[in-house]
Amino acid sequence: MVVNLKAHRIKRGELNVEQYDAIKKLLNADEHYFDTTKFIVIDFFPGIDRCNSSGDRAAVIADHEAYAAKMENRNDVKQFFVYQEKKGTEMYGNIKWLKDTDQTIQKSFFMLHFPCSSMVVIDRSGNYYSHRGEHNLNEVFTIIKNNKNFQP
Repeated sequence: MVVNLKAHRIKRGELNVEQYDAIKKLLNADEHYFDTTKFIVIDFFPGIDRCNSSGDRAAVIADHEAYAAKMENRNDVKQFFVYQEKKGTEMYGNIKWLKDTDQTIQKSFFMLHFPCSSMVVIDRSGNYYSHRGEHNLNEVFTIIKNNKNFQP
């Protein structure tokens, strides 16, 4: 049986204290790790699907490695690559991945399997902007620039 659901690709909201603490714990951050950080960016890989298992692998690797390097050079952002299923993460090049233990990210933002990958940006107050499913990597820079994106 196939069930189709309609879901908005963009979702905004606010994390409660318990959710935010669980996310920080997953990201292996002590209580002061995010003190000078305005945003947490999480790129989420749900596992292999038709969308993320095809295409020009060399271009995908180059894009993701360049994106990770740009993010690393920002002082106001902590960026993480998180996976639900590890198989397929090698398609993104030399990227450090974290396992979504206890499905913390999945349960907080991506209850359904959205094709390709998804991303979420969380501000220091726990407000978030998520793009569920295929997206442009550089979209995150536009989101960060415009704080109005975080209003639920």
